[in-house]
Amino acid sequence: MRHFIFAFFVFAFAFAFAFVLSPAQAADEPDARAILVLDASGSMWGQVDGKNKIVIAREVIADMMENWDENVHLGLSAYGHNSKGDCNDIETLIKVGPKTDSKIVEIVNGLNPKGKTPLTAAVKKAAEELKYTEEAATVILLSDGIETCDLDPCAVGKSLEEEGIDFTAHVIGFDVKVEDQAGLKCLAENTGGKFLSADNAGQLGEALEAIAEEVRSGADMVFVIVDKNGERYEKDVRYDVFAVDENDEPKGKALFSAIDDFVKIKNPGRYYVKVRVGQAVHGGQVIEVKADETQEHEIDMRGGTFNLSTFFTEGTPLTKGDVYWNIYPVKADGSTDKSIFSDVGRQIVAELPPGKFRIHARYHGAFKYLDIDSKAGETTDLKVNFEAGNVKIIPSADGGPIKNDAYWNAYPIKDNGEVEQKNRDAGVAKGDFWFVLNEGRYQIRGTLRGHKAVSFDIDVKQGETAEHTVSFEKK
Repeated sequence: MRHFIFAFFVFAFAFAFAFVLSPAQAADEPDARAILVLDASGSMWGQVDGKNKIVIAREVIADMMENWDENVHLGLSAYGHNSKGDCNDIETLIKVGPKTDSKIVEIVNGLNPKGKTPLTAAVKKAAEELKYTEEAATVILLSDGIETCDLDPCAVGKSLEEEGIDFTAHVIGFDVKVEDQAGLKCLAENTGGKFLSADNAGQLGEALEAIAEEVRSGADMVFVIVDKNGERYEKDVRYDVFAVDENDEPKGKALFSAIDDFVKIKNPGRYYVKVRVGQAVHGGQVIEVKADETQEHEIDMRGGTFNLSTFFTEGTPLTKGDVYWNIYPVKADGSTDKSIFSDVGRQIVAELPPGKFRIHARYHGAFKYLDIDSKAGETTDLKVNFEAGNVKIIPSADGGPIKNDAYWNAYPIKDNGEVEQKNRDAGVAKGDFWFVLNEGRYQIRGTLRGHKAVSFDIDVKQGETAEHTVSFEKK
């Protein structure tokens, strides 16, 4: 039993890699045989983020089946969908076989959750249908609750492992409270499988991607990810695998993703594997995949440290409010990838892997963009100058102070006099209002309930405060 097998369901997220086999080969010699056991008990009508759990399961299963690997033979079983209060309500809906993808989607879409949760008996029945004492067999259980029919999932899992030739049960607890997960975990662990907890549709999708890499055959890639202290990351590592162009640069969307330290790539060739650990660390490298060969790759995430501090303009510190930071990897063509780091504060520390990055910093309506190089072992003190100025608006209405909130927006004016359609900053105040903006020319617009809108142009200069008095007139 391979204990690095990850968890749960989908057997083909990116099987654009799939080897070409004839229908006869696919039917007679599948790479794997498995049964998906789907919870269709009454609790699946419960909601996650405003959507019924059974609806989420239908959508995720349908997405997975669009890229199903025909070399993985799959069956479908469900429980709790025929009657209430019946612990024998377990039914094989599709027998294990090739090209069952469209049938599975059709049947899952028609399930009407209503009954109990005999999950342990359902897993045992699926194992028997797979002839687990004679052949390798995998069961994937998706449940949103605990066993409710008095069987012990731990004991049954241990028995299946001992009696089976090569039996594995992967379990995903969908919207299951932490205190209720023990039995589900034990069932998976006692068979050498994995347990995953998914709290929403996105996490459920990630679990599907991960299991896809565990079921199909191919080259095993084991990645050792070294952190800034030279130690290995043991968990929560995400991998995105890309095809590469003639320059070995990643191209297009990710072919598939995986979690943990094990990736299985089916077709030989060159690929770019991007690695993410949480939000603040990333890296990657090009790998050469050879058929049915286990390879170990080390990706060293030790990079540079940046001590980032800020000031309003030369010699003037920031006085009020926070700075919002995002850092983006810079691609070979100069464009940026998704943000790998975000933080809030006037002084922060960013630890980045080797590579080129673009810093985005925002202080009120003032922005600063900087390109940096991160090098292993280097520490850089970097001061960010916003080159900003203030705008102070002093409003009045009907000959006196305004009594309700006024709404203000600042729009940059281009060199040709054209006003940009997207505002640079906005705010609300009953009295005087302050903008902090980069040096330049802006159009300020204000609205006050029951009064005519006001608008004026103003020049902002570094380190200076431009004041403007404005009076609202009744409509």
